[in-house]
Amino acid sequence: MAFGAQAQTTFQLTNLGFTFSPDLITMQAGDSIHLVISSPHHLVQVTQSTWDANGNTSNGGLEFT
Repeated sequence: MAFGAQAQTTFQLTNLGFTFSPDLITMQAGDSIHLVISSPHHLVQVTQSTWDANGNTSNGGLEFT
């Protein structure tokens, strides 16, 4: 039996006021994000088109208030 193993990476995402650092994370299946929230901020998953339009309407996915 043969199968491929992938290393998992944990990325740290920190908020700085009303922005996040880093501003872009490229992930692979199996990766995770460690959130470090230092001040109140609404975190919501949006579609690409909503993001491109600088919108914040949830796509029904991840959301933390």
